[in-house]
Amino acid sequence: MLLAASAGVLGAAALFAGPAFGDTTTAGVPPPTISIGQMQADGSVQVTYTNPATTGVPSITVSSLTLTYNWAPTDAPPTGVVPPAPQNTTSGPISGMCTGPLAGPVVCTYAFPTSMMNAGTNILNGNYELQAAGQDCVVLLPGGCTNGTATQNDGLANPATTPTGVTATTGPKGAAPVTISWTPSPEPDVAGYYVFRNDGSVACHLSEFDPIPASTSCQDTNPGGGTFTYTVKAARFGTSYSSLLLSNASAASESVTVTGPPATTTTVPKSSSTTLPSLGPSGFKPVVVPTKIPTTGGSGSKGLSALPAGASSSATTPSTSGGGYNPLLPYGSIPQPASPTTLDPAAISVPAPPHKGSSIETIAVVGAGLLVAVLALHGLWLRSEVRRAGTLEPLDPEA
Repeated sequence: MLLAASAGVLGAAALFAGPAFGDTTTAGVPPPTISIGQMQADGSVQVTYTNPATTGVPSITVSSLTLTYNWAPTDAPPTGVVPPAPQNTTSGPISGMCTGPLAGPVVCTYAFPTSMMNAGTNILNGNYELQAAGQDCVVLLPGGCTNGTATQNDGLANPATTPTGVTATTGPKGAAPVTISWTPSPEPDVAGYYVFRNDGSVACHLSEFDPIPASTSCQDTNPGGGTFTYTVKAARFGTSYSSLLLSNASAASESVTVTGPPATTTTVPKSSSTTLPSLGPSGFKPVVVPTKIPTTGGSGSKGLSALPAGASSSATTPSTSGGGYNPLLPYGSIPQPASPTTLDPAAISVPAPPHKGSSIETIAVVGAGLLVAVLALHGLWLRSEVRRAGTLEPLDPEA
């Protein structure tokens, strides 16, 4: 209906307005008002066109409404990075699906051009310049039609597709190292991979600046003894080569048991920007964007990444089995509680401070004891003197 109506208006414009379609700015006819929306995760863009004319019979020439994409990175790639194709390419003007009245606002939705997709399927992250063009006309008004354009820079930053098919294999007789393998993400701008143990610590990492191989793997050389599972996250360049985005965590591998004593220390990442090993060559220090990836769902959102979902700030306490014994201790060891005991500060008993008069009372008691001892010794001395002197004769008052 819209296209048919546009054709009718264009016919009227050709009969009465004079200038043919494709003329440049004409006096008395304002250029179209063009508003470019933000790029979506799938690369699509909505553009709104409006004819601002206030006199005559204004119309938007729908067949003239086009959008051009230009991919242009904002910074140079680090040493060793091979930029994926297409490199600095511009699509031809493309048309979209448009709705709205002839005078506007006419809203057109443009799908990302397949000619700019890598291998015809993958949309590159990075900076894009968008240029929209359109034409408006005023019927029955001398002057005819006017062309207009608008440009906008926008960035696309999608995380990589989550790696799949994660497997873990120990060395002979269950010894380290553990070899972790997975199916890589298909995007051409993936920078590398991080492999995490089930306690959230980094087991190993791998850079993939060259074209991604059909399969990928790395080795956990120092897991310590115990039972482990592994997950993998892909790191992808964002709007520039100085930022990295992490995918969602893959499904965990099947558990493997490694012989030997537990590791004495385990480094658990507190923040991805400070603890994740660098994926690039010397001097390459990209910023890992804080994660905004939903805990469930795929990888279609923008502006994402970093720590693995569920990673904690401290190593997980080994679980205990029946009877309250820690399975990592030798047989017959002292029973351990099934879960750590949390002390309640309010429940801790603190001795009351001594009474203010306690020192004086102590001195009084000691003094009284010494007095009793002196009196007792004096009594014993008197008794011994009487026995030594013999019987005393009574005194005769008359003598």
